[in-house]
Amino acid sequence: MRGYFITGTDTDAGKTAVTASLGKHMGALLHDRLMLIKPVQTGCLKQPDGSWLAPDEAVYAELGCRGRALFRYEPPCSPHLAAALAGDTLSVASLAEAVRGALPEGDAVLVEGAGGCQVPLNDDENMMDLMLALGLPVILVTANRLGCINHALLSLEALQSRGLRCAGVILNRTRPGSDCDAGCGPWAGIGDEKRILDDNEVSLRRLCEKRGVPLLASLPYTEHLDTDKNARLSCADRLKDAARYLVEHMAPEEPAPWGWASGEDDAAMLAFDREHLWHPYTSALNPLPVHAAARTHDNRIVLTDGTELIDVSVGGAVLRVTGEGLTLKSMTEREVRIGGRIDGVEFLR
Repeated sequence: MRGYFITGTDTDAGKTAVTASLGKHMGALLHDRLMLIKPVQTGCLKQPDGSWLAPDEAVYAELGCRGRALFRYEPPCSPHLAAALAGDTLSVASLAEAVRGALPEGDAVLVEGAGGCQVPLNDDENMMDLMLALGLPVILVTANRLGCINHALLSLEALQSRGLRCAGVILNRTRPGSDCDAGCGPWAGIGDEKRILDDNEVSLRRLCEKRGVPLLASLPYTEHLDTDKNARLSCADRLKDAARYLVEHMAPEEPAPWGWASGEDDAAMLAFDREHLWHPYTSALNPLPVHAAARTHDNRIVLTDGTELIDVSVGGAVLRVTGEGLTLKSMTEREVRIGGRIDGVEFLR
């Protein structure tokens, strides 16, 4: 899978407008081999035929993008609550499987999250767990207002601490000029609000680049962006350069390690592993199965199927925990608490 995951610092940061705008131009550059996917859409409207209209899907279509909203709920609230009110339980595994199943073979993808990166999907998993399962670099959209520098840097720190790569930040003004932020008095004819917004762009560009993340664009306020197609087209035009940059820097779809497809030709992979590697914690006569790893972060190995392995040490013992959407909640010398679905615990020593 190649593409990007688009998240925000908060609800109403402008993710949908940015996703559709980038999709319009990236799709053209990729010869229409781009799919926009909203894994969870809340605030859907019931139609006379009993179907649910997903507002974000309609925005994608208005700008000529191919897009789908997958799990649809009526209440306009956090995904975990909307699903619970409908009697459902969301999981990272089911959402990731649905995204992969909805993506035509060979297409790139823009996945739009809900709210910010810490939005819960259930009692144990949040939006960052879905980002990890999909393995896509992240685009962070932040609303340009007083406090956005703090919001953006906190989100970047959270993403990077989980081993996620942020491909860029987009600053988006969501309020009209008359909706002034707090200030401390005009300077030489420059109003407080304008000074704050200008400094947000300058400071965020500098602070993000220190973290290896480019500021891709700074969008001014666009009136009627939520309701008017021409306003959305105007927003899209301002993201042409960002779209080109993202296409040029899009990583190719990564082949499975050693050239094997995930889940195929395990015997050949095992033979290769036996010939070239020695694993001190497995039997030479009856070795553990070999699994293809996609990436690592902190004390975790993420396999190509999204499974995470966590190595932990408790009371001198070393454990390997396997499962879906694992999160290390707390750890002491005698106790470790892990969230997510645990499939197995192995004592290594």
